[in-house]
Amino acid sequence: MTKRLGVIDIGTNTFHLLIVNWNAKNSKFETLVRKRFFVKLGADRLDHITTVAYQNGLNAMASFKEIIQKHNCHQVRAFGTSVIRNADNAIQFCNDVKQKTGIEIQEISGDKEASLILKGVQLSYPFTTRPCLIMDIGGGSVEFIIANKEKMFYAESFKIGVAVLRNLFHQSEPISHHQIFALKNHLAEKLTPLFRQLKIHSPQVLIGASGTFDVLENVLPTQQISPSATQLEVDKMSVFVNKVISKNLQEREMLSEIPNSRIDLIVVALILVEYIWDTKYFDQLAVTSYTMKEGMIYEMIQELK
Repeated sequence: MTKRLGVIDIGTNTFHLLIVNWNAKNSKFETLVRKRFFVKLGADRLDHITTVAYQNGLNAMASFKEIIQKHNCHQVRAFGTSVIRNADNAIQFCNDVKQKTGIEIQEISGDKEASLILKGVQLSYPFTTRPCLIMDIGGGSVEFIIANKEKMFYAESFKIGVAVLRNLFHQSEPISHHQIFALKNHLAEKLTPLFRQLKIHSPQVLIGASGTFDVLENVLPTQQISPSATQLEVDKMSVFVNKVISKNLQEREMLSEIPNSRIDLIVVALILVEYIWDTKYFDQLAVTSYTMKEGMIYEMIQELK
């Protein structure tokens, strides 16, 4: 028996749709559709969805609805993350989506988001007994999970997403040394609970869950470690980071390594990644394309068994 399942991840910057065929006989799923829209609900602020972003979000959901109908999905779930948790008009947005598309958006907590991310990454990365730190960078929040193949030791969601950091600290082009210093001080304060856990568990592998890490994966030499995960050679990462953050917006637009959709947020995102890497706990950097969406699919499959 085969069932067609769909999940929608409604993020602060990006809306993702994943549709798969699940084969009940071998418990495996085959990806049919991956679609994303850079809606940027939280581009200006996280506590309110602006008029333009609001309409872009509705348009994206309407497009997803057409794709879902075309593929005759048996079951569809939509989860809303940081901006849905925090925006004062998020409930109205969810109601409008339900009225226009019939899709009901379920708001999930940061803890639930982290749990789903871990389940997705576990389908992709070959864990051992060594603890790893998973890092999933969103627009409104960043999820950190410490786990190995046997258990999850720690998970926490921090409101330091790239849209947040950009609005707070990237206030000139190019970003100034003073702004970088202030950003890193902010991270040092906000991430104190994470640093405490790093000291306890000493993870040696940093696993980046898609997003910003895709940019690094396209720039740095890689080694395939599974069909959906790679290991990066990080020797030249700081050279690339410095190259990007030294340029203004127009100059970044000329860089072939940076997708247009990430031009405005890539500076703070790379500073954040390098800041975590520079904690000196890690000797490997891996990137997986499986994240929360795949975790959502995994949960749906478990319920259907």
